[in-house]
Amino acid sequence: MSLLYSVCRLPGAFFAVLILCSSLFSCSAEQESPLRLGTNVWPGYEPFYLARDLGYYDQNPIHLIELKSATEVIHAIRNNTIEAAALTLDEALLLESTIDICIIAVLDFSNGGDVVLSQPEIKSLQQLKEKRIAVEHNALGALMLNAMLKKADLSINDIELIPKTVDEHVSAYRKHEIDAVVTFEPYSSILLAEGAHLLFDSSEIPKQIIDVLVIRKDAVKNNTHSIEALLHGFFKAAHYLGEKPEDAARRMASRLNLKPEEVLASYAGLIMPTLEENIILFGGKPSQLNQSAQAMLKLMLDEKLIDRSVIPYVNLDDLFNSQWLPEQL
Repeated sequence: MSLLYSVCRLPGAFFAVLILCSSLFSCSAEQESPLRLGTNVWPGYEPFYLARDLGYYDQNPIHLIELKSATEVIHAIRNNTIEAAALTLDEALLLESTIDICIIAVLDFSNGGDVVLSQPEIKSLQQLKEKRIAVEHNALGALMLNAMLKKADLSINDIELIPKTVDEHVSAYRKHEIDAVVTFEPYSSILLAEGAHLLFDSSEIPKQIIDVLVIRKDAVKNNTHSIEALLHGFFKAAHYLGEKPEDAARRMASRLNLKPEEVLASYAGLIMPTLEENIILFGGKPSQLNQSAQAMLKLMLDEKLIDRSVIPYVNLDDLFNSQWLPEQL
């Protein structure tokens, strides 16, 4: 008599086997559900790709998707073609007003990595009057542009805005379609090497540009282990970058389209909080992150970067969640 026949003769056992198999298949399906992370090119996001190169994600269904600009990343997470995204805090706040997300890690603070560059003949901010300035149509671009104009004592009416996504900045500069550009690494290193003049950078607005990792709340349930693995890999790779910078830079160079020494130089404009520092940023009531978000919302309102009608849809009390931060590397 076969084992299958014996089991089928016992109704209770048979149904138990069916339930067990169903549970196993269900768990397997959940484990195989991919976690898709979207990013644009930026050194602060590069540890995710370094982690992949080092094999830290080999045992997890984590898919890294590089998109051309932050604008495309935002569209992708809104349309649910990705579950997670690397964005600036201001972009995350705007996104929170339309879909349910949570911020689960701070990736970096821009401390000179975002810049305003000009053609070589333009030597001062005041010379930008009536000039063509390229900027990506998003919150980060508007934030940098407003800060630069304020320092130059110019208004938005004093310049000609040229909307360009970040992947178009180098080409537009080379073709002299623009006189200046609001951009960031690695594109700024490329332009500086070609003679562009640095007029303004994010070190003049310290800790206002914060890069964070966000995830859709409707994706959390089926991706818990992948989220934990994603963050563990990121912080482990960031530690590797600090411990073995030359090898890390060699691995990242081709993706960033920079020489290894240029890769390392690009991190001079970033402050990357460690895992321990992240835990501190998320701690307290209100947390440092919550306070930063409140200050950012006020700034965005004051500078008319966000409509007041959006504010009721931004729930700061439920926006920050540190439960997936690893306890240790």
